[in-house]
Amino acid sequence: MTDAEGGETPLTGNMTVAAFLDRWIEHVRAHRQPDTTRNYALRCKRYKQEFGSVRLDKLRSHHIDDAYRRWLLEGSSPATIKSYHGVLSSALGQDVKWGLVSRSVAPLATLPTVEPRRMSGPDVTTVRLLVTTAEETDPVLSAAIMLAALTGCRRGELLGLRWSDVERDRMVLEVQRSVKREEFGDVLRVGPTTTHQAERSLSMSCRWRWSTPIARGQRAGPRTRELLSMRTDTCSPRTRRAGSRWLRTP
Repeated sequence: MTDAEGGETPLTGNMTVAAFLDRWIEHVRAHRQPDTTRNYALRCKRYKQEFGSVRLDKLRSHHIDDAYRRWLLEGSSPATIKSYHGVLSSALGQDVKWGLVSRSVAPLATLPTVEPRRMSGPDVTTVRLLVTTAEETDPVLSAAIMLAALTGCRRGELLGLRWSDVERDRMVLEVQRSVKREEFGDVLRVGPTTTHQAERSLSMSCRWRWSTPIARGQRAGPRTRELLSMRTDTCSPRTRRAGSRWLRTP
């Protein structure tokens, strides 16, 4: 590829790794969510500190291996290094597609062994305590905690929920959008979910019964029940007519 538009550095094999990574970030910005692009940029910044001055066509696997060895000595975990390497691998794969080099050196790098780790979430008692404690000062937070525990929604998906997403007739919650922070600044915007699914339907028939383990022994406070069941200023007429029935125990 030859001259770049707008006076930018031409894409050639003899450009530095730092210059190439900057151009690659601009490329992925048009295809990725802002938070993903921000994550990529932070990882690329660390690579630029390590071997950003090396010419792209002179980059070798030992440059990457040396960086990873230093990161391990500095306390980075093997899992973190593997996550970083995934970004570098995508970037160096793109330079092959652009015809800047004949092959990527990323597959030749030596990655540290990642030991499997068992993930464990909070138990029922802890979740119940979080819900009831938050109820005392912030019913919105209490409702969000309960929704997260019962549905598995991400934080951005919880913020993107609307009362129109509640299908009372089918007892289904439609997860269709996510609230995310722009790459730069504090501006929030509504966009697709991280999984890029048009919508995800979650059955409420069993989740919203107060006979579930989270609700046994002590129900959520009245303010949280009121918030979850009905908001007359924002809910649709159909949801308004349903009132709190969709939260009642059979």
